[in-house]
Amino acid sequence: MNKIMVLGSGRQGAAIGYDLAVYAPNSEIIMADIDLSAANQAVDLIVKHTNHQNVSALKIDLNDTHALTKTLMDMILMVSAVPYKFNGKLTDIAISTHTSMVDLGGNTMIVREQLSKDQRARDAKISIVPDCGMGPGMNISMALLAMEQFENPQ
Repeated sequence: MNKIMVLGSGRQGAAIGYDLAVYAPNSEIIMADIDLSAANQAVDLIVKHTNHQNVSALKIDLNDTHALTKTLMDMILMVSAVPYKFNGKLTDIAISTHTSMVDLGGNTMIVREQLSKDQRARDAKISIVPDCGMGPGMNISMALLAMEQFENPQ
C-alpha cells in the first residue's frame, strides 16, 4: 500500500487529504501538522466524508529535519500544504529520501530554486512538482490554457 503524507492539516491540507482519499483509495494517508489537534480534525473530516479508513494523524515539526527525514523514508509522496517558506528545505529532504513531492508554491524565487534541483530529483528517480496551488500557481496554468484556445487573445 502506498503511503502519502500531507504536510499541513489546515483547510487546504484537509482538502488535499479528501481528494487523495477519493482518488487514491488504496493509499494510506498521513495528515501531519505541528498541531496534532488540527491533524486529527482533518482525519475526522476525511473519514466522515469519504469513509476512507486508512487515514491517520501525525504531529511533526518541520524544523526537526531528522524526524521529518525519518518519517518520509516510508512515503511514496509528500504533499506540502505548509507556508511556502518551507518548500526549498522540503525539496531537499524529498530528494534525500527519494520521496516525490507536490507543493502549493506561492513564491517565484523558491520555485526557481526548486526547479534548479531537477537533475538531483531525476537522479533520485522522483518527481518534484512545485507551485500547484491556486494563486499564484494553478490560476496561471488555467489562464494560459484558456488563452491557447483563442487565435489572438487580447
